[in-house]
Amino acid sequence: MNTHEQRLVERLRATISDRDEEIAELRRKLGERPEREPIAGVSTEALWRGRLESTVLRAVAEEFGVTPKELAKPNKTRAAGMRRHIAMYLMMRAGLSTTQTAAAMGCRNHTTAVYAGQRVADAMATSPLVREAIARLEAVCPCASGGIN
Repeated sequence: MNTHEQRLVERLRATISDRDEEIAELRRKLGERPEREPIAGVSTEALWRGRLESTVLRAVAEEFGVTPKELAKPNKTRAAGMRRHIAMYLMMRAGLSTTQTAAAMGCRNHTTAVYAGQRVADAMATSPLVREAIARLEAVCPCASGGIN
């Protein structure tokens, strides 16, 4: 990253931090208690993204009878791969980028998330079981019912 890009990133971080402080101040004025104290150096977006990832992982793990930890582990079996792909698909439907989705699942790069989205879309076109599972998961996890990025 060159110095110009670094300055832009620093300005964006400062702007986000200022906005977080403004929102907190308005909430204090309105008498709202914060849900939790902000974590130093962590943006609101990063906190939201972390909650989103864990919500999707928990929902998919529960749907398929595994733990979120097992779901996030790379596994070469077909069933485990499809479960991971469904989790990635739902994260992207919820608004995460392919890069963010891949990072959440411990993948090397975003192309794995792109492939996962394509694979799930293909499976939904041919398998009523996959369509039903996705529908159940979207009902349980309404954050995942947006459009794919």
